[in-house]
Amino acid sequence: MRENEIEQRAILDVSACLSVADLDKIKSFYLGKKGKLTEILRSMKDLTHLEKREMGIRINIIRDSIRNKIDEKKRELNLLRFNEKDKKIAEIAIIKNEKLNGGKFHLLTQVGCDILKNLQTIGFRVVSGPEIEYEYYNFDSLNISEFHPARKLQDTFYVLPGVVLRTQTSPIQVRTMFSSKEIPIKICCMGKVYRHDQDSTHSPMFHQIEILYVDKKVSLVDLKSLLFFLIEQLFPFKVEKRFRNSFFPFTEPSFEVDIECFNCRKHGCFLCKMTGWIEVLGSGMVHPTVLKNVGLNEKEHTGLAIGIGVERVSMLKYLIPDIRFFYNNNIKFLSQF
Repeated sequence: MRENEIEQRAILDVSACLSVADLDKIKSFYLGKKGKLTEILRSMKDLTHLEKREMGIRINIIRDSIRNKIDEKKRELNLLRFNEKDKKIAEIAIIKNEKLNGGKFHLLTQVGCDILKNLQTIGFRVVSGPEIEYEYYNFDSLNISEFHPARKLQDTFYVLPGVVLRTQTSPIQVRTMFSSKEIPIKICCMGKVYRHDQDSTHSPMFHQIEILYVDKKVSLVDLKSLLFFLIEQLFPFKVEKRFRNSFFPFTEPSFEVDIECFNCRKHGCFLCKMTGWIEVLGSGMVHPTVLKNVGLNEKEHTGLAIGIGVERVSMLKYLIPDIRFFYNNNIKFLSQF
């Protein structure tokens, strides 16, 4: 079987699976050390260097597609099992006349999901991607050179040579554009990212939301309209906004969006560090090199990309002074939201 046939057959097998144990067998059959995809990789010895690279990229995309389908099916099977367990717990609680205290979503989950739901209302599709990422997806394909300071050990967590804990959610852009066969592409996602950074406003692990829209006539007008929509959803009260030129290797031109400090109204205070403005998010038009790297015609297609720090938005929205409050598991703090 060739790689496309393997992917189709695997998805069919996963869909028909009825137990987690069978699902593990399917995973081993297709993705294991002696699996079908590994057989294809071993047969690449006679290919040229360029053919090996292209084949490797295709195999990684198919592996991720099968793995995501397996994870999705496993969650579905576990949910069915836990639903049965929940019914028994509920029956016991009713018999004993006990009241079960319901939990709440974490504040970061609440804020992030609200943003994703708002984006879904205007046609964006929610996707996900791996947290342990190849350097190719995390840096190279995003036009980040091998000499960029972000790739140094003091900034990035390396798991293995060439493998990192993703430093941003932008690799999901590349993976989606590689695997998508239809234009337009309108996706958004939320996930954990990792960097060597720690103080009252930075954490080694934090959450980002990524937004990507690629089509034949996406322009700065579309970017600005989407940014205004997001700011109005995040901060429903009247607030002045401004756009600043910035630099990101994967967008050109690049912008950062600020809002007027709602604590001092641009007079200067501790919250805005006496500037009168608060940085909210980064954005820009997808760099032509990134489009070219994923096989799109950079002269025919354009795109916009936006990155939002969930912790940053939550701290601004609820006037939280220290990012570490989110991770201390203090029930008195978390139960306020």
